[in-house]
Amino acid sequence: MGITVDIDNGGTFTDGFFAHGSEIRTVKVDTTPHDLTVCFLNCLEEGARAFGYPGLSQFLRDTDVIRFSTTTGTNAIIQRKGPRVGLIVSAGHEEDLYGNGLPSVRGELVAENMVAGVEPGASEDTVRALVRSLLEKGARLLVISLKDSYTDPQEERRLKQIIRDDYPRQYLGSVPVLLASEVTVRAGELQRTNAAVINGFLHKEMVRTLYKADEDLRKAGYTRPLLVAHVNGGAARVAKTRAIDTYNSGPVAALMGAAFMAGLYGMRNVVSIDIGGTSTDVGVIVDGQYTYDFEPAIHGWPVATPFIAVPTVGGGGGSIARVSAFTGELTVGPDSAGAVPGPVCYDLGGVEPTVTDADVALGVIDPSYFLGGRRRLSKEKAVEAIREQIAGPMRVSVEEAALAIRGRLIQIAAGEVSRVLAARGRRPEDFVLFALGGGGGSFGAEIGAALGIRQIITFPHSAVFGAMGLSTADVVHSYERPVHRRLAEAAEAIARAVADFREAALRDMRGEGFRAEAVSMGLELEINGGGGPQVVAIPGLELDAAAREAVSRASGRDADEVVVEFVRLKAVGNVAHHVPEPEELEGSSPAAALKGSRPVYWSDRWQETDVYDRARLRPGNVVQGPAIIEAADSTFVVPAGCTYRVDQYRNGIIEWVR
Repeated sequence: MGITVDIDNGGTFTDGFFAHGSEIRTVKVDTTPHDLTVCFLNCLEEGARAFGYPGLSQFLRDTDVIRFSTTTGTNAIIQRKGPRVGLIVSAGHEEDLYGNGLPSVRGELVAENMVAGVEPGASEDTVRALVRSLLEKGARLLVISLKDSYTDPQEERRLKQIIRDDYPRQYLGSVPVLLASEVTVRAGELQRTNAAVINGFLHKEMVRTLYKADEDLRKAGYTRPLLVAHVNGGAARVAKTRAIDTYNSGPVAALMGAAFMAGLYGMRNVVSIDIGGTSTDVGVIVDGQYTYDFEPAIHGWPVATPFIAVPTVGGGGGSIARVSAFTGELTVGPDSAGAVPGPVCYDLGGVEPTVTDADVALGVIDPSYFLGGRRRLSKEKAVEAIREQIAGPMRVSVEEAALAIRGRLIQIAAGEVSRVLAARGRRPEDFVLFALGGGGGSFGAEIGAALGIRQIITFPHSAVFGAMGLSTADVVHSYERPVHRRLAEAAEAIARAVADFREAALRDMRGEGFRAEAVSMGLELEINGGGGPQVVAIPGLELDAAAREAVSRASGRDADEVVVEFVRLKAVGNVAHHVPEPEELEGSSPAAALKGSRPVYWSDRWQETDVYDRARLRPGNVVQGPAIIEAADSTFVVPAGCTYRVDQYRNGIIEWVR
């Protein structure tokens, strides 16, 4: 097998995970917001150098697959960096967009004077005049979202054809025409319209970024398609990707990695926390399946496109700590110091203390070994900022203030996990905690303790876990259709849907380069068993006894009485990805990895604490807490009462023994 390349483009850093058999290389480069293809290529070049290649072209010749998740969509919305969208809706809904008070994109992603209404069955001349008006106002892309088009999209398609006849693609003046019915088959007129406009708003920027990345690869000698991460847990080539499919794909990729590792361990219930610089993402796997957000919102706008659920809460290593002048309460986040100026300890002009400053002040982070020694930190400035802005107002010591900052982030993360699990009727103690991200190893043990979770799994590549998770992705296309009837009455409707889906799937997968015999298909039912919607994966493509048993087991009810809301087919084409190989366990002594010791402030005192080199720990080694384990891109905290055991996959298993 050749090299696999997976690149996760984040707001601050772009991470690369490169695998060639058992050889792994990880890379972090600065994200280049002005042009995300620059950091994409920089990451590739760093990966090539890490494997000892003299140039990128030689490296790409030995590469089997490149997958890419990008923040392009997120950035475009935050910066309002998109085309002037013209929106066509049903007459009478130009101002409310079917909203009834719900937040809409009108006035945000689409200007108020760029919304036009059309009567049902409007003449071609009427439609042409309406379109000319929008184009004359500057529209560079048109979105059509008509009332009830989720049940009958023919009128939307008719309008699109009228526009295409007048402005064919070969003309410079042609404009993309995108339909709500092409984005979602779900009800909720406002939610459909929001989703359609967001998809349209992102369209041109995604085309520009992704096709340029694809073209840059071609120029460098890569002959295979660039695969783009989708929010459905798979990937597809650029030409088979809708803009909205990429939204939040980075956090989903991390959850994909968690699901993959859970499968290796045979774990059915896993909750993941991905602690970055600004935020913490929470993912849940229940009974071996992803959980879904059935009423998602993108930047506060509700959309009719269910996502794999990865809720985010403000709180991470760069989160700013403040004491309220009115209440005296300590807050951490949601504001972040970012990468520049960053925490005070970076000595780049930051003046407000952060969680990272607290870790430096407590001795958790070695100022001389941050990022493997590539950046030296100022402990003195971190301590002084905490003393003046936190400890003084709280009337406590610097150490107590720093512990309080750490404690607040632990509260934030644990609270979000509790909220997410409670919403699903689950208890934290029934789960294993996967601690991901640059901060997962530092806070995972204490978050687990706060939740009553006794086993926490950390990963040597946690700081690039999104990219690692992406390495598990295959090419996936999904298709869904509403059913809205009891299972006992749904067999015929589901059979028709499956037949239609199979035809579409084989066509799309041919476009991805897969023969029919290389495509596997799976069926999911979105059900409402009385406790809210849930997704059930069923064996095979038919409503047989095994399918009914799966529905009954998931819902706790007689399967035939369960309402099937939607049927979904997933078509999968396998591509190369990294699979960790288990290693032989060696002795338990970690002595060979001991770097020395340093004072660390734990719960109430300074204590000389052993410090270990994560790269030198071997499978089977066991570290007794209290201890600090250092890697080039992350720190792992092992409190007293914990052990840290390196398993056969070189993952670190933290367990509370008392």
